[in-house]
Amino acid sequence: MKQIVQANNRFEFSIGLKSRLNLLILLHTLFFAAYYIIDSNGMLASPLAGGTVGDHLRNTLAVSSRPQAWPFNWTTSVFTYQFVHLDAGELLLSVAMLWLFGHLLKKRAGEKKVVLFYFILSIMSALVFNFSHLVFPIFSGPGGFMEGAFGGALGVMTAGVMLCGNRQFRIGKHIRVNLWQVYFVALLISFMTVYKNNMAYVLVYAFNIYMGIKYARILENRETNLSRDAKLAYQA
Repeated sequence: MKQIVQANNRFEFSIGLKSRLNLLILLHTLFFAAYYIIDSNGMLASPLAGGTVGDHLRNTLAVSSRPQAWPFNWTTSVFTYQFVHLDAGELLLSVAMLWLFGHLLKKRAGEKKVVLFYFILSIMSALVFNFSHLVFPIFSGPGGFMEGAFGGALGVMTAGVMLCGNRQFRIGKHIRVNLWQVYFVALLISFMTVYKNNMAYVLVYAFNIYMGIKYARILENRETNLSRDAKLAYQA
């Protein structure tokens, strides 16, 4: 059980499977485990339809900017690419940040809305990635792929840090780290494990940061209005 502390506030993070967030993270982990098992058995290198099984899976499940991927890949991969994790570092970073900031954000928005927010961002990130190649074909580079969960996780992280950035993550009895520090360290690590030198990735990052800030402001305004209405009702 992990805790976030600030003054007398304490937030506990469950690791049980009754949590929608934890089930989502488990699903990501199971997909990676299945991919790893198939890869370790050499099945991904097996020839298939002029390529390999690995090529076919990536072309089908990951978001592809290739013109020939339209319309099948562009309309289906927006739902599947987030579960394609080709790198253990990207998986660990994405699910760890989604778990940490997602559980923190659910205290303000509710767990169901956090999961829904993540899925909406993931789908819209895929659309931003694909359409950026149409708008910036020179800068985006041909044949780009996008996979993994960090896009949607970045939006959840940003909303969480906007609302609770000064709270501290307690590790053991003596070590405390501000959440905004965790956020920026994770962002820097993502440039080594997730980011590719591609204009589309710049736009995906910018989009999710913007949406995270926007969602945090919506939650703050809602809480302000509820507090004001409660105060007026009490005075009446």
